[in-house]
Amino acid sequence: MAKANALNTDLSNCTGLPLSTGVSGDIAIANIASGNNASSSTFHAPNSWVLAPNVDPGLQYSLAYYASIPTTTLSPLTSVPNSIMLRSSTPTWVVMLDGQIPIATSGDGWSVGNITGSNGVYVVNGANSIEIGYSPAFNDVTGTSETMSDINVYLANNASLVTLTLPASSSLGDFIKIVGTNTGGWKIAQNSGQTIRIGSTSSTVGVGGSVSSANPTDSIELICLLQNAEWGTVGEPGSSGLIVV
Repeated sequence: MAKANALNTDLSNCTGLPLSTGVSGDIAIANIASGNNASSSTFHAPNSWVLAPNVDPGLQYSLAYYASIPTTTLSPLTSVPNSIMLRSSTPTWVVMLDGQIPIATSGDGWSVGNITGSNGVYVVNGANSIEIGYSPAFNDVTGTSETMSDINVYLANNASLVTLTLPASSSLGDFIKIVGTNTGGWKIAQNSGQTIRIGSTSSTVGVGGSVSSANPTDSIELICLLQNAEWGTVGEPGSSGLIVV
């Protein structure tokens, strides 16, 4: 084949022309007459010829369009009041209730849910608001004995002595409050290895030790000083003098 010297030479039936170096500029799809499924209605992706997508006009309040693989139709994405869109192959609207928030789940997903509280922490979910506060649980003990739990308030409400046993397990900083509200008064019983420190005085270690009210309406607030083992008072006990054994 003769060498073409003129810039406007019409090349036809040429072979060996490298597209990476011998051709530059854009080539219209209509001018590409060969190739797998090539036509004026297709375009070339990095690894294949694909059909140009069809567009569903949808409704006037469509926010956007999406295509679900492997379909090529763009579908309208319409708005849903009070909702959030979660990721999936087909976008999904999830209606949100008062106080709900998006929460990531394991893998590559999302869900919606409410913040919840425990151990005295409460959550109030309202319209456009989430209120988080703290209020320990109150226990009106009308019997003569009960095993206590951390972060609780106990009212000793019996005409006879109310025995309240320390929790077997506790963490540093946990607290318990006790208030006498009847004529029987109260006694704090201990588990093995436990002790209660009242100022410079400590109860006997183990089940033989205890702290009791001197008057029926005495009160005390305890805080855990050593995990599972030692408790102390917060401030002065509300008492004219507790009984420490």
